[in-house]
Amino acid sequence: FRVTGVEPGPIVVQVTHPDYPSVSRSGLEATDGRAVKLDIDLPVGGSITGVVKAPNGQPVAAAQVSVGRAGGWKTESDPYGAGPGQVRVDSEGKFAIKGLAAGTYSLTAGGDGFADSAAVSVQPGGPGVTLQLASAFVIAGTVRLTDGRPAAGVRVTAQKKGDDGSTTAAGGTQTTADGSFVLRDVPAGEYALEVGQSWWRGGGVSIVPRTIEGVQAGQEGVLIEVTTGLSISGKVFLASGEPALEGWVSVMRVASPGEVERRNSNGNAPILEGAFEVTGLIPGQYQVTVNVTGASSRSLRAEAGASDLVVRFSEGGKISGRITGPDGSGLANANVWASGEDGNGNAQTAADGRYTIGGLAPGTYTVNVWAQSGDKALRGTSGEVTVSDGGEQSGIDIALSEQ
Repeated sequence: FRVTGVEPGPIVVQVTHPDYPSVSRSGLEATDGRAVKLDIDLPVGGSITGVVKAPNGQPVAAAQVSVGRAGGWKTESDPYGAGPGQVRVDSEGKFAIKGLAAGTYSLTAGGDGFADSAAVSVQPGGPGVTLQLASAFVIAGTVRLTDGRPAAGVRVTAQKKGDDGSTTAAGGTQTTADGSFVLRDVPAGEYALEVGQSWWRGGGVSIVPRTIEGVQAGQEGVLIEVTTGLSISGKVFLASGEPALEGWVSVMRVASPGEVERRNSNGNAPILEGAFEVTGLIPGQYQVTVNVTGASSRSLRAEAGASDLVVRFSEGGKISGRITGPDGSGLANANVWASGEDGNGNAQTAADGRYTIGGLAPGTYTVNVWAQSGDKALRGTSGEVTVSDGGEQSGIDIALSEQ
């Protein structure tokens, strides 16, 4: 093989083949005018074969098999390895997955008109496996507001609770213009239906999220009433005065003294062309955190229903210092966070343990540090640090200890 037009600098070469485990080589350097000579031997791989069948035992032609590997796809021969994705079966429902490194794999089959099969664990080179699809049911109904109007464009998700208390999503959809929904290919069992705001801004009416327990697969005519939610919206500007094009806003309801925390009292939304709107909120005061790509965050408080918030990112202040380990030496790659009521910021230490967190809103912060040294977790924290716009608080040095 010959690869041309490679940019100068460190490179990784990866070789993949459908019948062999992939291999990658790192630690190589591309230099102008010089060819890198590299021979690669592909290791012998294993294979997994099997068939996908319907609940009545007949092979299913229109099916696909999803493959996962215990511990991930990173292998000794390829730290950058990736899985084969979904594998289609042939006209007789048979499949073969080749070129697999040693390990334990998890297979799950799916197909239109059926619920997914149970996951099967298998190792390459063993006997063929049978993945049996399950009978599928629908759950259908209507979501409406308490005044009788249809709740159009809201999200409905079915969650199945396992014996160990864990939950598994069994499908999701959005309501149509008349508030109706249909969840298809649902396995047998009892479900909780979670009704919430559409993920897309402007994608549906604003509602307060609600969960309905005890819904059976196959149940139709499910009626879910929801209440209209409030919203918090506004605009975000960068230090240059330009609108922030990318980012995220999250809100958390501030509970009154003695008040029990209420479910579904938080929300989030993307920043799109400098504007945001978090919907589906219950009445109350919220802590609003604005995160802009490439900048530290800003925080403020607002009442549900506020529609004229303006968040301006200024030059901000800085916190800098040095992080040391238990032996007193500078600690590289330690994670450093500055958190306060007015915002947050983070950085990672350099090779000598030094760090700088910039773009912080004026206010008071606490610096927390986390690092891993071998199998030991190291932690450390500072006292309160006050930051002014355009200023720098230097010398915030923290010595970490084992936790």
